[in-house]
Amino acid sequence: MKYGFLRVACGCPEVTVGNCEKNVDSIIDLLFKAAENNISFVVFPELSITGYTCGDLFLQQTLLDASVKELLRLAKETSNLNILFAVGVPLAKGNKLYNCATFILKGKIVAVVPKTYIPNHGGFCESRYFSSSTNIQRDSIFISSDFSQVPFGTDIILQDKTNPNFTISAEISEDLWVPSSPSVKYAQAGANIIANLSANNEVVGKSQRRDLFVSCQSAKLICAYLYAEAGKGESTTDFVFSGHCL
Repeated sequence: MKYGFLRVACGCPEVTVGNCEKNVDSIIDLLFKAAENNISFVVFPELSITGYTCGDLFLQQTLLDASVKELLRLAKETSNLNILFAVGVPLAKGNKLYNCATFILKGKIVAVVPKTYIPNHGGFCESRYFSSSTNIQRDSIFISSDFSQVPFGTDIILQDKTNPNFTISAEISEDLWVPSSPSVKYAQAGANIIANLSANNEVVGKSQRRDLFVSCQSAKLICAYLYAEAGKGESTTDFVFSGHCL
């Protein structure tokens, strides 16, 4: 942060559905470009490590194992970058699978925020694969032996130790579109930057609606709101995605 301003970005990586290694390569490329532009915080789309439109592949352990492996590689290969970033990944806890925003800084996985509102309408069927974070208490999640107790929950706000004005949290896609968004309680608790990792499809007039939703949320919560949308690589089924980042 300099003169009260922080350089931030929404990243829309080139996604190949189900190819975690290739997707992470694309994310890493964007992060190094961000570093060249002195960006301090980057938000990537929902489930950007696996691709959002994997469908029943989310029920396969092979994909879930690959996503964790590549998440760890992503942390390792960006450990020299002074950038906080949030990336989307499916993570299992107990016997449930969660659609998560995972925060990484200097090689450390510092926090995991699971999605609260799981859409099951208009062609979306996330409840077939993912559990809602509704009613879960602050806990930790095991990702690997190096990250065995990562903070996990929907009441997490990150604060920069060197600059307390940098306070950030995340919600995921549908969380913005409901009457009582998680970002409301984040703002009430002091967050002034909200990240939204999203995979919202395109239909006529929807981009204007997103503009309205994001600008209104930013205005009423008196915060910066970063909305990172899935790109055209996800357009492999009945949905079309455009990478509309705000």
